[in-house]
Amino acid sequence: MPVPLNDHQARHLWATCQYIARQLSDLEAIVATSAPESPFARYLDDVTPAQKARLGEDCARMHAEMARVLASLGIAAGAPPVSARHSMRAAFNFIEVALEELKPGHMKHYGPVPSEVAPALDGLVRDLQAAVQRLEQALGDAPEALAGEATAAPVIAAPLVNTRVLSRADADALESDFHKTAGVVEDVRLVLEKLRAPVDAVVFEALEHAADRASRLMDSSAADAAAVDRAVCEGVAEVGVERAEDVRRALANLIARVQTTRRAAAQTLALPDPATPADWGVLMRHIPAFVVPDLHVELRLFLRRAFGAGAAHTRARRAIETQIGATITELVTAQSTQLFEWSMRLWARVSDDLAAETDRYRTYYS
Repeated sequence: MPVPLNDHQARHLWATCQYIARQLSDLEAIVATSAPESPFARYLDDVTPAQKARLGEDCARMHAEMARVLASLGIAAGAPPVSARHSMRAAFNFIEVALEELKPGHMKHYGPVPSEVAPALDGLVRDLQAAVQRLEQALGDAPEALAGEATAAPVIAAPLVNTRVLSRADADALESDFHKTAGVVEDVRLVLEKLRAPVDAVVFEALEHAADRASRLMDSSAADAAAVDRAVCEGVAEVGVERAEDVRRALANLIARVQTTRRAAAQTLALPDPATPADWGVLMRHIPAFVVPDLHVELRLFLRRAFGAGAAHTRARRAIETQIGATITELVTAQSTQLFEWSMRLWARVSDDLAAETDRYRTYYS
């Protein structure tokens, strides 16, 4: 007869074992992804075959021991595991966003894309998009055991009926998680609000980038007026791309946090794992590009040779600010408006979905 633990102790034991199991899986994944033949390996393959074999055996033994102790205490999983298929679909959405940004139309904002390279980029994007589509289609063909779950409408969106009685601690934990996630949503809104008008620091950074790129050309034999103009455009574009990436990353992190909360609630309530709404991914892919038109500035190409790198940068920055500073400010302001409008559309969609599902989940324990 197992010695009973109270609800809090049992939940803590289960959650801790689950955490340890995830860390063990991460260890095994590190070994699996450190293959020396892969150009994308994240880790140096400095673990010997004998050590890998020992690691696999020990991880399996630890998994088994945790499962044995939990079973001996009568503690079973309190919720179904997260659907691998839904998690993979979310990953596909983010892969599609990344692929969209590899197209020459987006890559040009990091600098001019050589005409001979553009076909290779287009081909890479097409091939990988086709591969992702094939994977998504294959994923849609659920095994028979999951066919009902795959074809049915999301249970969470249907009228809910209380089928499970939660402890007060479980209900409080759910409410706390919803409250914290709502706080994150509001924090992101405050960040996005700052996009309404660019702060002086953004314009300053654009001028600095432009001056830095231009001044580095000044002691080059290949430097000419056209090269300096390209360098200035690239410097301004670099700031715009970085800013867009910062906003996109913030929204991607928000989506990940909201999804984590939705899945945790579904697990606690023994509901099917909620899929990531498809329109979130669609909106993510519609991030506006930062387009910099041709900019022209008169600089003395001998400045660096005559005065040194530091003085050349200062003089180049002053010339850029004097001649086209107003244009750069207008470009950054226009990007701010576009980014703000786009980001608020996505933010509102995610926020509204979270609020609606929070209300639905509450019918289970209110």
